[in-house]
This record gives sequence, structure tokens and C-alpha cells, in this order.
Amino acid sequence: MIKYILLLSKQGKVRLVKWYLQVPEQVRQRTIREIGAVVPLRKSKMCNVIEHGDGKVVYRRYASLYFVAGVDADENELSILDFMQRYVESLDALYGNVCELDIVFNSALAYAALDECVIGGHISESGGHEVVSRVRSALRLEEMERDGSGQMKAYKRVEIGEGVSYRRVAETIQGYYTVSLVESINSQTTMLARSVRSVRPSHIRLATRAFSTPVEPKEKANSIIDALPGNSILSKTGILATSAAASVYAISSELYVVNDETILLATFLGFMGLVAKVVAPMYGEFARDRTAHVTKLLNEARLGHSPT
Repeated sequence: MIKYILLLSKQGKVRLVKWYLQVPEQVRQRTIREIGAVVPLRKSKMCNVIEHGDGKVVYRRYASLYFVAGVDADENELSILDFMQRYVESLDALYGNVCELDIVFNSALAYAALDECVIGGHISESGGHEVVSRVRSALRLEEMERDGSGQMKAYKRVEIGEGVSYRRVAETIQGYYTVSLVESINSQTTMLARSVRSVRPSHIRLATRAFSTPVEPKEKANSIIDALPGNSILSKTGILATSAAASVYAISSELYVVNDETILLATFLGFMGLVAKVVAPMYGEFARDRTAHVTKLLNEARLGHSPT
């Protein structure tokens, strides 16, 4: 009886494993480590049968892979070697000049062929052509169960790109225009269209207007005006009020002790408040002038903004 089948690389990496006995996971891992440390190091002229535990290990190398089978002590080694040869021939017919990477990236096909060869630890079919025929029949049956989208009916197919498709909308409007650039400016999306066949400025303007939202100059002016320094909380009389509040807080926190540092701090804060009171009107006048200038420019731009 076959206990397990392993496919190992030259470095001892497991590429395929199949167990036919109920063995604890720790025993499985220990067995794989022991075989992976011994089999790849054996010379080509050494015997293909190794005594291991209460059974034996039969292996054979094909290219960069070692096909290993753990069997009972009374199992026929030649039949196991013949089974390995038939299995490799089946893989070569299924994959087409099989290599290690084929088994790594498409192991399901290798497992399917192995399940046709070995059932319950016993060799059921040693003929390579019969194995290949059965596996291909199973693949054809699986293809018949698929729908037109290439997905199994048991699974729900999720379409990719079912959201907003700018390319699809552009092609619908223009017929043969596709979107070449999407540029985001101040949270406003501007779609720049490019002609695939020929460049027609009128059509490009139409496509651009179809996907863009014009900027409202009044709203832009209001946002800029609100952001000007002249409207901040620390401008004008706000500077004086802040300085006075800071002075009161500093003096009140130092009431329990009056020393030179306290008097110096209060004097400094008072001086800063006086300076702020003198500078605040000039700063406010400057801020008002700049605000009026920006408002004038934006209003002129709004008046000059006419759809074409």
C-alpha cells in the first residue's frame, strides 16, 4: 500500500504531496523534513529504495523533480517505479512537455492525474493514455458547466468596471472619441477629449464641456476673500483683544507671588497690546484694500466669463 506521494525539488521543496493514511500533522511534517533532507543528496548511482521507519521509500528523479512514494515494507518496488513512469508520462501529455513550474502554478491538474492513478493508496490505473483520457473528459465536463463568461455557475460573476466608465461615456457621445486625460482642479473634474481619427476643435470643445463643470467666479471670489489675512480672528481689534486676554491670564496666574519677572511679563504684554492697537488700523486698511482689489479682479473675470 502507498502511504504518501511527494514531489520534491532539488532543494528539498515540496511541490506536491498526497497522503493516503490518517497521520498526525506533526508526523507528516517530520516525515517530509527527513525525506527532503536525504533524497536530494543521494547520488544517481545509488539505490532508489530507502528503508524508512516500518516501511520504505521509493523515489525516482525526473529532470529537477524527485518523485517519492512511501510504501509498506512488503510492497513491490518495481511496480511503484513503473507507476511513477506512467504518471510522469501522463503529466507530460496533459501539460505538454511538463516542467517544475507547470506543477507549481497549475497543481490542480497534477492532483487530478494522481487521483486517477491512485485510489485509497492502491494503484488503480497504470496506463498513461487511460489517465489522460479521463482527466481530459473531466476538464471537458467542467467546461460544459461553465457559462458564457467563463465562470462556474455556482459562483456569481462580478463585472469589473461597472461603475462610471468615462471612456464608455465619451465613446457614446462622440462616437469615436476617447478620454485621454482626467485632471482634477479644485475638486472640479475636467475631462480633456482627444480624437482618435481626426482633430476637430469644435467636437473637442463639445466633449470637454460635456464632462466638465464651469467654475463659478463668485464662489471662487468668496472663498478667496474669506481666506485673506484681513478677515482672520487675530486681525484688527482681534490682536488687541488677544493680547489683553493673555495679559490678564498671566497676571491672574501670578497673583500668589509678585516679583520682578511678573512685573516684567505684565509690562511686556501691555506694550505688545499697545503696539497692536497702533498697528491694527493700518493692517486693517491694507487688508481692506487687498480685499477690494481681489474682489474687483474676480468680478471682472466673472463678467468676462461667457459660455462659447
